[in-house]
Amino acid sequence: MPEEPKRLLVGRAQDLIHRSDMLVELINMAAESNTLAGDAGNAIAWCCVHIRELLDQADDILAEARKQEGGAK
Repeated sequence: MPEEPKRLLVGRAQDLIHRSDMLVELINMAAESNTLAGDAGNAIAWCCVHIRELLDQADDILAEARKQEGGAK
């Protein structure tokens, strides 16, 4: 099996990041609902904020790698 070009790998990684971000949003919505109250809901919500920041950083790195390879974002 031939090796995938780097830009395809970067694109696949970015897709996974975006899909993961959607799941984080669902978890965050659940944490903000009335079913999780107090410290537990706050802890989950803050974790979602930090996970989203990490996903954004990874996406930025991949976007820069794609740019350096000459591909469009």
